[in-house]
Amino acid sequence: MPKQPNTSAAIRRRPPLLFGSLQGLTTAQVGRDVLAGLTLAAITIPEQMATARLGGFEPQIGFYAFIGATIGFAVLGASRVLTAGADSTITPIFAGTLAALAAAGATSLGPVGAALALLVGAILMVAGILRLGWIANLLSTPVITGFLAGIAVHIVISQLPGLFGIAKGGGDLLGQLTAIGAHLPTLNLFSTAIGLGVLVIMILAERISARIPGALVGVVLATVLVLAFDLERRGVAVLGNLPGGLPRLTLPALEDLRQLVPLALIIAPIVMMQTAAVSHSFRDAGREPDINRDFLGVGAGNIAAALLGAFPVNASPPRTAVAVQSGSTSQVGALAAAVIVLVLVLWGGALLTHVPEAALAGILLFVAQRIVHLETIVKLVR
Repeated sequence: MPKQPNTSAAIRRRPPLLFGSLQGLTTAQVGRDVLAGLTLAAITIPEQMATARLGGFEPQIGFYAFIGATIGFAVLGASRVLTAGADSTITPIFAGTLAALAAAGATSLGPVGAALALLVGAILMVAGILRLGWIANLLSTPVITGFLAGIAVHIVISQLPGLFGIAKGGGDLLGQLTAIGAHLPTLNLFSTAIGLGVLVIMILAERISARIPGALVGVVLATVLVLAFDLERRGVAVLGNLPGGLPRLTLPALEDLRQLVPLALIIAPIVMMQTAAVSHSFRDAGREPDINRDFLGVGAGNIAAALLGAFPVNASPPRTAVAVQSGSTSQVGALAAAVIVLVLVLWGGALLTHVPEAALAGILLFVAQRIVHLETIVKLVR
């Protein structure tokens, strides 16, 4: 008689529909994951503020994006360690279009950002239900490499005004470069030193250990310098007072949704590609990655972010790597980080008042240099 497959073992490996990443969690793992969440929060807080500013949003909107993304993925995602939130890969793609739509419609940036997040979330949910995980394998290495290089150039040009402490120009990249050149004589050396200092700290921290929150260390030191030497009076721009508390749950306007469908169809495949890459790169012990379930999780994260008034979110390779290296074994780590961010949103806004904008520019310059794969570019050219 042929041996029957061990169906019970297969069922144990398949996570349940809701909170699948928490299956089989032990008390010891919970404690370890909460500690990992502290490290993840230290990395996340400055990064989410910087990415929100990259998209033209207030810094606290990045916190809402991370909270919504984390809750949504924890509910429907399969991966135990994948973390999602505001992402510097997709933010430059939609930032200009959202700003133009907001200006044309005489509305604020928030509603159109939330509308786009809702659409991206819906597309990802449909992709997960239809099991379209194979789509993520269609983009070739040259396409991905060139795409990331273009994003890096956009990030650098958009952050140079903040780094130099000069006025920011509008229009396309050429127009922004022209404005930077025109305002360069008014460069603020204190702002430039702060931004470059944060960049150097992050590079050194990464070389020593990915678990060191270089961004947080840099931002804290920069803020201390601003306060100690009264650099605001010397022209160093700071974030200022940020509104506290959670936003009201909102539903995007139907007209905004209709206008944003083409942009959502561009953003969603990129999110799918990056989600699949993270799921494959950071596999859970004892089970194969479930890309389609992770599409559902990131889709739910986008919808939750939209309801909180935030913009589209994405799976994050560097934050996921930090979570793994910190010992996280489930989504409890990401949820613990989200709780810390929530506490900061509700009661810690005053701590961010004197954070210099140049420090956030330094963080994004670090992100830009990380996503350019020079070795791959050289091989492709050869």
